Amino acid sequence: MVASPKTIVIIGGAKRIGEQCANLFVDNGWHVFLADTDHKALDAIKEELKDKVDTIAPPNISTNMALNNILSGALSAFGHIDSVCHIPDIPKAKKFSDTKLDEFDEKLLAPARAITAATRLFSDQMIRQMNELDPTEAKACNHSFIQVFALSAIYGDPEAYTQHASQSLALAAAKAPTIDLAANRIRTNAVVAVRPRAENEEPWLKQRTPLGRHSFAEEISETVLFLAKEGSANITGQSIVLDGGRSNLNGIYEKNGFSE
Repeated sequence: MVASPKTIVIIGGAKRIGEQCANLFVDNGWHVFLADTDHKALDAIKEELKDKVDTIAPPNISTNMALNNILSGALSAFGHIDSVCHIPDIPKAKKFSDTKLDEFDEKLLAPARAITAATRLFSDQMIRQMNELDPTEAKACNHSFIQVFALSAIYGDPEAYTQHASQSLALAAAKAPTIDLAANRIRTNAVVAVRPRAENEEPWLKQRTPLGRHSFAEEISETVLFLAKEGSANITGQSIVLDGGRSNLNGIYEKNGFSE
């Protein structure tokens, strides 16, 4: 009996990182279901990858209704779900003193809420799938959640309170169910990376990075693939940090041979 291809759902899949993930997973024999509000970008990805990919473009990818539609669409297209990758939006940078309380509830908590809702919804489906298998087959399952965050999930920058709050809260929400999910052999991990936007907006940040650059989408997607595959089957509740050595540096790195 030939095993059917595995399926990953990528929420926020029209972003550059999502597109790169889709290409890489398809190259590795997976089916990919992409969800994003940008239907034109999704159409372009689908045109390139053909029947290995399906898409959905709801007006909002964070509501309970949208997440249920994403789940239904993925099951209709491919019949099962093995992994979910969530790439939450990063809010515009604002100082703490400029952030209103209603913004905190409406924008900064939204990624954490969406990750929690998606993890609950899709983990229930993964458990249903395992319950339909015999015990030996169920034990071999390798279901996982992978969240992709900016470095602001663990470090703050001046006048960027909103980004640090939003991403760190979302990271906490992603890790919180680790123990409960492990009871059903479902893993949850995160990729935390220096993203290009921060470096382009604040070029001086390169001086805080020993390797002198941001993480490429290809590197992030390779890490996501690793966390979805069997080679990471004993990794859960972890954050893989792609920061070019920044976390080991105290101060500014003036002489950097890799800097542009």
